[in-house]
Amino acid sequence: MAEAGPKKPRDPFIAPLDGPQLRGFFRRLHARPWAEQQAFVARVNWNLVDPGTEYHLMSWLAMQLESSEPERQAFALATLGKLPHFKRGRHAERFKRLMPRLDTDLATRLAEAFGPVLGGPPKRPKGKPAAAPKVASVDDLSKLKDFFGKFGGAR
Repeated sequence: MAEAGPKKPRDPFIAPLDGPQLRGFFRRLHARPWAEQQAFVARVNWNLVDPGTEYHLMSWLAMQLESSEPERQAFALATLGKLPHFKRGRHAERFKRLMPRLDTDLATRLAEAFGPVLGGPPKRPKGKPAAAPKVASVDDLSKLKDFFGKFGGAR
């Protein structure tokens, strides 16, 4: 019996699918029930997606926005809202062409998900809201004057 050598670690990255394979994959994805489609797209690591797959996934999200089912629309908007700006920005033109076909509420929410690229408000980082600037007291100003006085004064 031949002795097996050390096991070669399996490479998690495979070559991207070619055009016909990619179209076949997404054709089979569209044939699946909605829950399976949603579960698959929710698990996608968008940082590892090649450009061809990203294009097809964005097409899938656009198709969900055009659906009349609010659950699908909400899922697509939530997914778009989580994507890094540069991923959304590459496909902004496609979603801009889609906006006139959507109802006004959905178009507004899509613009909010994309930010200024589609006319929405700027995306703010999550966390504490910006604090309003406070007026400096006389004590604060005297501390600043003393600090700068130690180093030759303000120039």
